[in-house]
Amino acid sequence: MQVGVVITAFGIGMFGWYTFGDIFFKSHVDSGKYITNEDLGNLGDLLGGLCGGLFSLAGVFLLIETLRRQRVEFTKNQYVTTVQQFNDLFFHMLNLYESVLDSMGGRKFFMDNFQAIYRSFKAGNAIDIAINTYINFYDNNSTKVSHYFRVLYRIFDLIDNSFLNIAVR
Repeated sequence: MQVGVVITAFGIGMFGWYTFGDIFFKSHVDSGKYITNEDLGNLGDLLGGLCGGLFSLAGVFLLIETLRRQRVEFTKNQYVTTVQQFNDLFFHMLNLYESVLDSMGGRKFFMDNFQAIYRSFKAGNAIDIAINTYINFYDNNSTKVSHYFRVLYRIFDLIDNSFLNIAVR
């Protein structure tokens, strides 16, 4: 930014020197000569050349700054779009989860099966009982439970693989 101020000040100084210095020296120092139409034409050419060049240079700098700001805004918009897509997909998956849970009979299905599994544990090798109980439970309810766990897995996978920078407190 300071370089632009220095260039602008230098340009204004050069413009003032060539414009007013030339007129001052021709009209006041060399008092025998008056400003003619040719002198005014040369002054117009000088002003047009200086102003045109300066405005072109300023236009290039403004274009570069505009492109830089657009790039920053584009990056912000990409992040907002990513967050919106994540939110839409996440809440769609939650609705799907609720509909699968409702098709199974709601939370009552799990409470009833939990009671049955709990009653099946008796004295003995707990690992064998747990494996056999799970296999029996899955065989009896595989159509309901497989879809339920698949949806639940997809929800956790979506959260785990998201690229959002959400701080956990």
